[in-house]
Amino acid sequence: MEYIYGIWAFLGFLAFLQVSSLSTKQKRMERRENDDSQVRSSMKDDMKMILTPYVGKEVIFDFYEDEEDLDMVNTNKNKFILLDVDEKWALIRIESTRKTVNKLIRISSVKGVSFNG
Repeated sequence: MEYIYGIWAFLGFLAFLQVSSLSTKQKRMERRENDDSQVRSSMKDDMKMILTPYVGKEVIFDFYEDEEDLDMVNTNKNKFILLDVDEKWALIRIESTRKTVNKLIRISSVKGVSFNG
């Protein structure tokens, strides 16, 4: 019987270590996200000023890795037209050979943008 208690105590200790390591990872990720959000918030004002003159024109977006959408990954076959911009959102039209879709994207998810002539 003491053997079983020893096994349970050992498994409990392993579970405690696992939970504490997850807690540490979560705090580290939250800190990193806060740092990224501060950088992104300062960039979104700049991004709005950059995008405003190009409303109605074709653009190419570069997104942060965690923000990419499957419709926007294939930039070689899709055409992106910027329809409208405000403080937090940009409305774009994605034209492909099969369909045309309007999408709202967060300004803070845009890492960079380039324009087609």
